Amino acid sequence: MLRQPKTHQTGEGVKLALYIETTLADTKWTDLSGINNGYLLRGIVGNRPTYTMNSGQISRVFNSLVSKAGPDPKQNSGHSTRIGAAQDWLDSGVSIG
Repeated sequence: MLRQPKTHQTGEGVKLALYIETTLADTKWTDLSGINNGYLLRGIVGNRPTYTMNSGQISRVFNSLVSKAGPDPKQNSGHSTRIGAAQDWLDSGVSIG
C-alpha cells in the first residue's frame, strides 16, 4: 500500500502489485530484521535498524550499490533510477498515460 502517492492526494492510498522477486526479498528482509510494522526501508545504527531513513542514509546506500555495480557514483543519483525506469518503459512500448 502506497499511503499517499503524489498523484492521489486524498490520503486513501493505492495498492500496488509487486513482482514475486520483490515480495520474496521483502519477506526475507522483514524476517531477518524483525520488522513487523512501520516503514520497510530503515537506517541502521550499529547493528540495529532505526525507524526511518534520512536522505543522507539513502544517498550513501544508493552510492554504495552503484559503486558495486561498476559506474562512477558521482555520475548517478537517486533520480537516475526514475529516469532509467521511464526510459525502459517507453522503449518497451508502455504509454505515457
